[in-house]
Amino acid sequence: MPKKKLVLTLLIFFAYIMMGISKNIIGPVLPTIIENYTITLTLAGTLLTLLSVGRLLSVSSSGGLLDSIGRKRLLTAGLILLFTGHLGYSLGIRWWNHLLAIMVMGMGIGLMGVSCNALIADLYQEKRGRALNLLHMCYSIGALIGPFIAGGYLTFNINWRWIYVTAAGITFLLFVITQFYEFPDRDRYQKFKPGKIKQIISETLKRWRTILQSPILVLLGFIMFIYIGVGNGFVGWINTYLEDTKAFSVLSASGILAIYNLGIIAGRLLCSFISDNLGYKNTILLCALGSLLFINLAVLSSSFLFILIGFGLTGFFLAGLNPTAIAYGTQLFPEMIGTVSSGLTTLAVLGGTIIPLMMGIISDHFGLQGGMMTTIGFALILLIMALFLRNDKQLFA
Repeated sequence: MPKKKLVLTLLIFFAYIMMGISKNIIGPVLPTIIENYTITLTLAGTLLTLLSVGRLLSVSSSGGLLDSIGRKRLLTAGLILLFTGHLGYSLGIRWWNHLLAIMVMGMGIGLMGVSCNALIADLYQEKRGRALNLLHMCYSIGALIGPFIAGGYLTFNINWRWIYVTAAGITFLLFVITQFYEFPDRDRYQKFKPGKIKQIISETLKRWRTILQSPILVLLGFIMFIYIGVGNGFVGWINTYLEDTKAFSVLSASGILAIYNLGIIAGRLLCSFISDNLGYKNTILLCALGSLLFINLAVLSSSFLFILIGFGLTGFFLAGLNPTAIAYGTQLFPEMIGTVSSGLTTLAVLGGTIIPLMMGIISDHFGLQGGMMTTIGFALILLIMALFLRNDKQLFA
């Protein structure tokens, strides 16, 4: 592998690790936030919703920009927004300060995600399934590190604000490193001018029409809608659910969240080896079936061991859905990788906005157990949709 390609790949991987850390320090801090501001579970759920709203705003508007002004500019903008969001969250003294900061954080994560996905799809055209699963495995590494960092701070009675100050510092360092690295697409996009905005909008709308006319892409989008929604629900609510309904300690609950994310790391590592050979449809189908089985074990069990195993294997089987769906979609339309990645991610983020909010509302009316059980229904729908995908091994033959 050429040195420049390797360095760029590592940079993208580190950016994805930071995304995982940023999103997964929210859950462990959430019980403290609820106590500090004396808010309902529904109101607390708006944090997760606004994180996803921020992502939705940036992702839905980024498709045309990815294919016009370039990946590096969007990655840079994402890092700036993520840094600002972390710093604002740490300094906020009123509830609305945190709501605004977390939406900015979501916008940063959204821009970083689509630009990194497009870059990896560009760099590894022959093995997209493997490369994208490894990229998303890096997110899971960050998701594993994040709860341990947050849980450690809280266990040793370090003010939760320092968690976000630390995250802001890491993000700023990553931003500085990015500015010193020359991306290979620099010459292609250096002549961009603001006057081209109208043309970008027109071309983006044309690409979106193409996406919406593809039943497979729409189906892949809704698979990602459910996966991200259920995943966000787990990340946001596992700590509160286990502490309140199972009387787990902060560290134990954070540990189970970490095991869930460790399962995702292992699942994506496995999918990086099998998805291109097994086929994208078969990989998604296997992931959906395993997810349904082990979500039942995790949510319906009362034993610590079964809950631990259930969440760990749920993460393992959910892991390959997102990157494999993106690999499938970009393989269908290789001439507009940025827009396809953005379009699929838009539906995914929409799911991440709606499903955790639904879980919060249901939890207020039927308890946290009832809210968590909604994930079983979504997992069943996920399996049914996976059955309707076309066999890609024949489609791309």
